Amino acid sequence: LFPAAAAATATAGRGTGGGIGGGIGGGTGRGTGRGGGTGRGTGRGTGRVAGRGIGGGASILYQQQQQKKNCKVKSSHYIPNSIECGSGMMIQLKDVLPTCRAVAEKAKYVTISVDGINSAADRIGNLLLQNKFSLAKWREHELHPSDPKDVHVDFIFVIDLLNFSFWTTQDEHYAVDYRGKTWSGYWSLVAVIQRAIDEGIDLTNPAVYGKLSLEQVETIFRSSTGSTVPLLVDRHRLLTEAGSVLTSEFNNTFRTVIEQASGSAEKLVELVTAHFPSFCDVSTYEGTAVVLLKRAQILVADLWGCYQGQQWGQFFDIDRITMFADYRVPQSLVYHGILQYSTDLHKTLMKGTLISNGSAQEVEIRACSIWAVELLRQRIKQELAMHNGENVCCNSILLDFYLWDYAKDHSCDLSQIPIHHTRQMIMPQDHPIKTEFMSERKWLVDGDDDGDSGNDNDGDDCDGNDHGHKGSVASLYTIKGILILDNDGNRVLCKYFDESFPSLKEQRSFEKKLFQKTNQSSAEIVMFEGITCVFKSNIDLIFYVFGSSQENELLLATVLNTLYDAISYSINDDSIPFLVSCMPKMLSVRDSVEKSNVLNHLDAVMLITDELVDGGIVLEADAETLARNATLTTRDDGPISEQTLAQAWNKAGDLLRRHLT
Repeated sequence: LFPAAAAATATAGRGTGGGIGGGIGGGTGRGTGRGGGTGRGTGRGTGRVAGRGIGGGASILYQQQQQKKNCKVKSSHYIPNSIECGSGMMIQLKDVLPTCRAVAEKAKYVTISVDGINSAADRIGNLLLQNKFSLAKWREHELHPSDPKDVHVDFIFVIDLLNFSFWTTQDEHYAVDYRGKTWSGYWSLVAVIQRAIDEGIDLTNPAVYGKLSLEQVETIFRSSTGSTVPLLVDRHRLLTEAGSVLTSEFNNTFRTVIEQASGSAEKLVELVTAHFPSFCDVSTYEGTAVVLLKRAQILVADLWGCYQGQQWGQFFDIDRITMFADYRVPQSLVYHGILQYSTDLHKTLMKGTLISNGSAQEVEIRACSIWAVELLRQRIKQELAMHNGENVCCNSILLDFYLWDYAKDHSCDLSQIPIHHTRQMIMPQDHPIKTEFMSERKWLVDGDDDGDSGNDNDGDDCDGNDHGHKGSVASLYTIKGILILDNDGNRVLCKYFDESFPSLKEQRSFEKKLFQKTNQSSAEIVMFEGITCVFKSNIDLIFYVFGSSQENELLLATVLNTLYDAISYSINDDSIPFLVSCMPKMLSVRDSVEKSNVLNHLDAVMLITDELVDGGIVLEADAETLARNATLTTRDDGPISEQTLAQAWNKAGDLLRRHLT
């Protein structure tokens, strides 16, 4: 099933502006780096911030273009030649299966079991033969339209526009009360939209949701648990962008997009990814593009299910849609014995560790899930043919629906099987990386000189204050400030990187309001006065990192965690830098980051802050590197050769005891 693939080799150069392939860093990466770029540009760019996802796209595209021109390519696999998103560019649906198969054949963390496929094919094939699971299941849920009208096309579009990332890291999960029940996960989104419509906010009308303020969207997504829905700022931005596109280009309805697809599911996926960049779902694996297209395909599948293959859900090529790679279906595949995780990956998932978007582990889980479901589909089709079931519908959509429903309906049985937690990087249409990835233009989309890309979202926040955000011009200046306050709201350290709060009085006023809003709060993000702020409390300190109202909170959270971890490593391990380099994870005593320690090591803390962010640009995202640099610069001990072995051993023992207790 999985013949070895010859590795593609190329002699092409690295391109001119891809940034670091593993980061999100636009055209200002470190020389040729891992993903392209030439020269240092503006220093280190945004480096490895927020995982190994989107940033590699442009350089991968450039390499593939160069391969077509002047490279010697040796490969037994199809390499997609169209992975550009947005601005009229199209992703090919046909790229999904071959690129995912290539990952499955080389995967290190995930394997596909042929025995598991055969066993599951018998069970699921029998269900399909007995008509115990069919497309009719889609309409049976009480929150789905049972008698859909034309307007439900736009209802489905809004659902899948916002259908991502509902898990939280807090003890109290995001949930919504509606119709006398509490809904979580995907169903919380459907409940939110239904509730808003009941309250007179027509979320099926692009002209309406395209004009909503962030404050209004926050109210729409209010929870019953006090938790804020993850990535709220991104959801607001996507509504604004999609509303603008539909009103200006498609007569204010998604039905026009479907009409232009002329009954083709494949064409509809291409139109969606071309005009709505947030649906672009492409990653990289070992330098090769991997096309996944989760939400774009869910959108087509939901239309098919809502209208039962008729009217707006009638597609002559619906079987070309693949499985939609999320986190519930892989869990179900593991339970059914179809997927198997390596020991290291299983341990990582059991700890609940965040898996970086675009990392090898995350890409393998998603790509192997897609290819496994395709193999399962082929095997079930063979089973059906042997039992005179050639006319029984069996495609990847139905199998995805079944596996997802199974995971939800048998959650107790699957509770010991971990899911992978990943925050999807959803870049705005005018983000520098997105424009590099889409069309090799550097800063603005569609050549708009004013930088607003034709959208109505001009960057103004809810209270009319702009706080320095001018239109929607993309910028590397992502961080507005870093604060450390004590439990009384007093400053321990502050760094402001722009003129949002130019005077000391304005800064003090902002800090007071921020402290009042976050003190005793169980949330991890707050939005007010045109600011998005992520924060972390520990003992007697609160750490803050904040950016504009349109900044991606995942990027801010990455900077916050890097700051906190670097300070922790520096405070606890500065007397034994050789142990920091050998065992930084084991010896970091994160709970001891308290006010007295920070004040005693304030020179190192300030140096870490300066090395982390300079003028609002993120320079480094590796906490151990920051801590090591700060330690080597500020430590006044003698060299390790002048310390006795007993002193070093005693220090290591103290740190280990503190860590274990």
